[in-house]
Amino acid sequence: MTTRSERGVVASAGASPTLQQRERGADLGAIAAAIVHELVNPLAALSLQAQLVLRRAGRGGGRPANSVREPAERMIAEVRRLDDLLKRLMAAAEPHLECETAELSALVRDVVTCWQLDAGRRAIDIPLTPHAPMTVRADARLLRTVLDAVVENAIEAIGIGPGRIDIALTAAASDRVGVVVEDDGPGIADPGKVFRLLGTTKPGRLGLGLAVARQIMFAHGGSLTFAPRTPRGTVFTIELPR
Repeated sequence: MTTRSERGVVASAGASPTLQQRERGADLGAIAAAIVHELVNPLAALSLQAQLVLRRAGRGGGRPANSVREPAERMIAEVRRLDDLLKRLMAAAEPHLECETAELSALVRDVVTCWQLDAGRRAIDIPLTPHAPMTVRADARLLRTVLDAVVENAIEAIGIGPGRIDIALTAAASDRVGVVVEDDGPGIADPGKVFRLLGTTKPGRLGLGLAVARQIMFAHGGSLTFAPRTPRGTVFTIELPR
């Protein structure tokens, strides 16, 4: 059972952005921008050198060449992973919106279709529920990033099923629309860390997904909040101006 003090923590952590939260987000953005600035050029140089080694190995043939091909391929793969990390950090630093009319139900359908295979391997059901068309003015690419982050978080929260994730569209108010993502996982042990940049406790993860997602929602004039689900699990709500 959730106590009154626990509900207070959840409400505080998941509430709409206050001035203090926005200022903290700006500070995190400045840190992210500095990290990107320092790393982007060395990573580009490393990628070029690894590709050069790989091309020379391809021309050389024989065992010596084969001995360097696999390490070079691993280097290139790791550089690509770090490059993706830098892009996500930049999204946290200052999301650049390219808004257009986006069809929210189509975005949700694409996200569900994308994640169903991975979820199915874990015995987690994500039903594809039909939704009435609902349009918003938003950056569809970044909004997809937010949806992916929330669904991925729900899958990882459940871990290995059986489990279920439900996604619904709502008219939160006359001037706002929402996407509600419910999972039946164990719930959130430390609500204060949910949106903390680099604050994840998951092995091998850097904790960028939800932190970046909330910054993207702030940039849209929207919000990303969460609350405990009865009898167990978590509900994340994405809200956008209509």
